[in-house]
Amino acid sequence: MATTGPHAQPGHSPCSGKLRNHVRYAFKLQRILARQLRNRAVSEFFSEVPVKVKAEIKELTRGCRLRGRPPSAEAAERIVEAATALFLGKGYGATTMQDVARRFGGSKQTIYARFPDKKALLEAVVTAFTERKLQTPRQLAAADGPADQMLRQLARAMLNAIMDRDSVMMLRLVISECQAAPDLAEMMERRWRRPGLEMVQLVMERLIAQGQLQGDAGFLARHFCESVLLPHAWDSLFEMGELTVTTDRLQVLDAAVDFFLSAAAPKDAVSPQPS
Repeated sequence: MATTGPHAQPGHSPCSGKLRNHVRYAFKLQRILARQLRNRAVSEFFSEVPVKVKAEIKELTRGCRLRGRPPSAEAAERIVEAATALFLGKGYGATTMQDVARRFGGSKQTIYARFPDKKALLEAVVTAFTERKLQTPRQLAAADGPADQMLRQLARAMLNAIMDRDSVMMLRLVISECQAAPDLAEMMERRWRRPGLEMVQLVMERLIAQGQLQGDAGFLARHFCESVLLPHAWDSLFEMGELTVTTDRLQVLDAAVDFFLSAAAPKDAVSPQPS
C-alpha cells in the first residue's frame, strides 16, 4: 500500500487507502446501478453516491489513474468510434451492445457506465459525426468577402462533406432504417440538416445586410441548399464505386452557384460571369 506524507516513496501513488476504498465503492455502486437502471441518464447513476465520496473521488482523480481503466473521455471516444463503424457497416438495428464491446475491446458494463442505452449511444455517434462534417463549412461561413467567392467556397466545402464515403453511408442508413429506428432520422435532422441550413441562412443574412444579395434569408438558404447541393447528395446515394469530387461535378456546382447569384443579386448589381 502506498504511503503519503513525507515518507511517501518516489513514483508511488499519492492516493490514500481511504480514497482507494471510496473509488472501489463508487465503481461497485455504478455497476449495480448500470445493470438495474439502464434507462436512466449516466449522471443519475452518480446521484446515489454520497456527496463526501464524490468530492474525494474528484480530488483523487486529479493525481491518480485506476489501473487498467482508460480515462472516461478516452473510453467514450473509443466506444463511439466502434459504434460508428458498426452502425455504418452492419446497420443500427443489427448491431448489439455486445458487438460494440467486442469492437472496442471492452465490456458492456463499460459502455453502460457512459451510455445508459443504445439510443444514447446513437445520439453520441450522430453528434460526433455531424460536428466533424460541419467543421470546415462553419469556418468558411464565418469568413467575409464577395458573395460569389464566399458561396462558391462554402458550396465546395459542403459538397466535400456530402460526397464523403461515411456521409453517404450515413444517409443510406437513415433511409433504410427510418421506419424501424425513427430516432435516427430525427437526430440527423436536428444535428445535421437543420444546423447546416441555419449556417447558410446566417451567411445569407450577412450578405443581404451588406447589399450583396436581396430577398428573404431563410428562403435563399433553402433555395441554395436544394438547388446547389441537394442534387449531388441524391446522386451520391446511387454511386456504387469510389466517391470522388470530379472536375465535371465542380463545374456543375459552380454553374449552380452562378445561377443562384443571378437570381438573388440586387437588380442594379452586375451578375457574375460563369466560371
